[in-house]
Amino acid sequence: MRGAGTIFLCVPMQAMERVLREVADCAGPQTIVTDTGSVKLPVVEMARRILRFPSRFVGGHPMAGSEKSGSSFSSPSIFRGRMCVLTPVSGTDSAAVSAVAGLWGKTGAKVVRMSPRRHDEAVAKVSHLPHAVAAALVLNVQKDRGAQGLVSGGFLDGTRVSLGDPYLWEGIFHGNRKEIISALAGFERNVGLIRSAIASRRGARLRALLARARATRAGIRRMGE
Repeated sequence: MRGAGTIFLCVPMQAMERVLREVADCAGPQTIVTDTGSVKLPVVEMARRILRFPSRFVGGHPMAGSEKSGSSFSSPSIFRGRMCVLTPVSGTDSAAVSAVAGLWGKTGAKVVRMSPRRHDEAVAKVSHLPHAVAAALVLNVQKDRGAQGLVSGGFLDGTRVSLGDPYLWEGIFHGNRKEIISALAGFERNVGLIRSAIASRRGARLRALLARARATRAGIRRMGE
């Protein structure tokens, strides 16, 4: 790594601090260090504490990937049209931010910037929570072979992400613990509203909740669509 112009850290959260310490020994004042982790605030704080030139660190998170892992599932177009979040903070070198944004732009990604804290809050709701919910849905049928034999599109689509690497997701969940717990609490409240409407046979209330969800989902467009 010594002499590199830009260093990308593409490792699980559990390995991030160790790798940052290795990078600190060889990254010079002109070296840009960035990452691709799904959690940003802890990584940015580690970088500011560990790196000799923390102003040259630019937190990054490409919102792309799948439940599959390994080089055999690599794709040259995986970032095309997808969002890539950069999380500069006070003191981050603006030239370093521009350089990292330019590199991601060359992959076809659409670069946006936000604070590390806001990033973690947002992805807890749209990325980390869905994985936790998918895992819970699968665990709900783990002992029911009859139900497993009846699964089709809805269940398979809703639980695809549960096939992700458990070690990787352990690091993400622990790294973004506070925000994920908050997102889970919000999810539980909404499940409670639906459960209450079903239990009380309040058809109008249930339809209103489902209609609200449908309208919100209809207004959400995935990057690239």
